[in-house]
Amino acid sequence: MRKLLLNLYVISAFNLQIFSQTQVGNNVGNYITEPSMVITNSELIYLSFCQALPTDQMHIQEKVGDAWIDLPGAPTAIFANVDQTELHYSETNQTLHCVFEKSGIPEAGIYVISYDGLWSDTLSFLSPNASIKFKSVLDTANNIVYVLANAPGFSFLKFDLDNETVTSIPPPPTSSSSFNNLDFVHNGLDGFLYASLFYSGAGVIVRFNGTNWNFVTSGFCYSDQLIRSNLEIIPSSNYIALTYVYDDLAGFKLGMTSYNCAGIGSNVLLPLMNVPDYGIDLRGTSISPIDEHIVFGYSLGAENYLGYYYNGEKIEISHTIPMDYVTNLMHSSSGELYWIDNTTTCKVFKLPAIYASAASLIEKQIQFFPNPASNFIYTKNSSQSNYVIYDVQGKLVLIGSDFCLNNPISVAELKDGNYFISILHGNGTISTEQLIIKH
Repeated sequence: MRKLLLNLYVISAFNLQIFSQTQVGNNVGNYITEPSMVITNSELIYLSFCQALPTDQMHIQEKVGDAWIDLPGAPTAIFANVDQTELHYSETNQTLHCVFEKSGIPEAGIYVISYDGLWSDTLSFLSPNASIKFKSVLDTANNIVYVLANAPGFSFLKFDLDNETVTSIPPPPTSSSSFNNLDFVHNGLDGFLYASLFYSGAGVIVRFNGTNWNFVTSGFCYSDQLIRSNLEIIPSSNYIALTYVYDDLAGFKLGMTSYNCAGIGSNVLLPLMNVPDYGIDLRGTSISPIDEHIVFGYSLGAENYLGYYYNGEKIEISHTIPMDYVTNLMHSSSGELYWIDNTTTCKVFKLPAIYASAASLIEKQIQFFPNPASNFIYTKNSSQSNYVIYDVQGKLVLIGSDFCLNNPISVAELKDGNYFISILHGNGTISTEQLIIKH
């Protein structure tokens, strides 16, 4: 039975175990800036990066054996004077897409190029600004790349790869000039874009319906400043996970929350935890496909870590040396955790999938029976819990606040089929399991 992100289970000894990281392939190279990485479902690994010397030349490479090899036939002229790159991979089309930024006038702007064994022509959005930073996401179903660029102002661009067009669309309604505290994702289940940002004194999540941005949550923090935010789609679900750093006047703190895109629970964000460590900074997040907890890279002082939090307790799974810098944190389909360390020499590292499976050894909080069910579902828990049941389209069908040992849930009126039941526990976490109704 599947667990959503909020089931952050851990055995008691897990927080004492540090897993050994291993290097993936040989060193990528020196004097490298802005690397990006993707891992396909078949676990091919691609890198893009800028070689600072001599001419900020972009490279797009594949790991072959232990070597990193440039993809053949690259249009090297257009790859010159590149300052930033981001990679995306479409499993549907088995195509690699690279978004990159060129700074040399008159070519300054945002470009997209694709590779499926042959290189496509580039799509471009030229800008009078000589230096642009951007974030991008891929809408795989419609073969569209969305790019948020910070010059001029905030520009939001839609690169339609099938029709080979570039259009400007309304940018997210942020009240901040900072680029770090804004992030956005594309939800393949409902087709919408979601962004986390700072607006009018609060951190909020907004949704783009193709025409306008709409506010879908209340504030997830009300401090003076939202420092960073990272959004992740929880695999095979309609939930978004948000990890963020905020300043509560005593120092930087880490928060986590999640949002059900179906709007169940009156669009209320479900808090995971607020972390007691001050001075923390976020290096990136990724969700394990094994048990769907968030792993994040973070720094405290001069040192970097990989870990996650459970009920306010820091669960450390790797501790890197002080000068290492964690970027591009991501999981493979088999659950291995990869990241790039780009200090003086760029390298790729990974942790084995065992670290994630260790987190699922504890007994699950949510237990109900029978499943499939026809009339009632029962639990052995004596304390009352809030619950919601919704169908596979995300429509709410049952809601209550008193599920416990002496008060089962009647499901007799539900039609045969597959559903999901979400239980809100006393510690603020939520567990979600599949429920089958069969009369």
